[in-house]
Amino acid sequence: MKNKKVLFIIPFIFLSLLLGIYTGWLRLGWNIPMSTTIAHHGLIMIGSLVATLIIIERIVSIKKAWLYFLPFINAMSLPAFYFQQDKLALIFLMVGSSGLFFVYFFLYIKYRERYIVFMMVGGLFLLLGILIIFFKNRYPDAVPYWIGFLLLTILGERIDLGKFLPYKKFKLPILWFSLSFFIIGLFTHYYLWGHWFSGCGMILLAIWLLKYDIVNKSIKSHGIHKYIGVVLFSGYIWLLFSGILMILNLNLVFFYDALLHSFFLGFVFLMIFAHGPIIFPGVMGFTFTPFHKSLYTWMFLLNVSLALRIIADVLFLINLRQLSGLLNGVVIIGFFINLLIVIRMKLLASRKTIEKN
Repeated sequence: MKNKKVLFIIPFIFLSLLLGIYTGWLRLGWNIPMSTTIAHHGLIMIGSLVATLIIIERIVSIKKAWLYFLPFINAMSLPAFYFQQDKLALIFLMVGSSGLFFVYFFLYIKYRERYIVFMMVGGLFLLLGILIIFFKNRYPDAVPYWIGFLLLTILGERIDLGKFLPYKKFKLPILWFSLSFFIIGLFTHYYLWGHWFSGCGMILLAIWLLKYDIVNKSIKSHGIHKYIGVVLFSGYIWLLFSGILMILNLNLVFFYDALLHSFFLGFVFLMIFAHGPIIFPGVMGFTFTPFHKSLYTWMFLLNVSLALRIIADVLFLINLRQLSGLLNGVVIIGFFINLLIVIRMKLLASRKTIEKN
């Protein structure tokens, strides 16, 4: 590993993944040993896991060693949650999310790029959600801001990657119009009009991504570019579906579960699946991009298992809900194991090539 500064952070990332999945299985009702962290399943997955990954991804490009204390502090929320030090864990997450916001601010001052503003606002939404938990301990009030955090972060990344595409007249006005709907919904009471505005915004943003994102070129390509395009396309469909569910807001027992996981698993984790072969080698300091067709398997299985979970949520099929939720976690773990194997194979192949020369 060339970037040894992440050595102390990566174990916490994988432990966050495992504990987040484990607490998710507990919430589904599986008869497995209880963990006190069950109440913080969402924060572990969004804060301890995904936010730590995003912080590392951002600071790698800045190349200042002292900034690595930010993902380390953020990742330390995991042991704090595990040892029932919830307030301390939230303080760690507040430090990490505040740091992420100022990293984005620094990058914007330096580059003046529009996509950084999207990410910076997303970082602010992450912090707002954590502050709501710290002072009010109300997850339903915080979750919309975390959706905003991840939606704007991913949107910013896609705008950055697609900035060299041919300019189209109505591209940016449609983007701003769509985003305004979503943000209006965040600051309106969810059960009054908020869910309607945010749902419409998510649908419009999904359509915008399907039409204007570079995915339309990637999906026609080959190798890793085609893989990324296919996975992104399926993720955008889940974003569209999430918006539809948010507008409907049906009064069903497990409907909230269907809404959250259609976004966080269907959209967010498919984005991770798509960018994983680029992000993980990048933060480790490797220059190669690992890819193998076996990665398609996990994309397919996540889509199928999540579709089954949504059906089970809507139709109140308890056993199918438990089974599909179990499969969700197994698929995510399987993807990361597969990716690590592919990275290892690529690394060994690179070393053999160097030795031959």
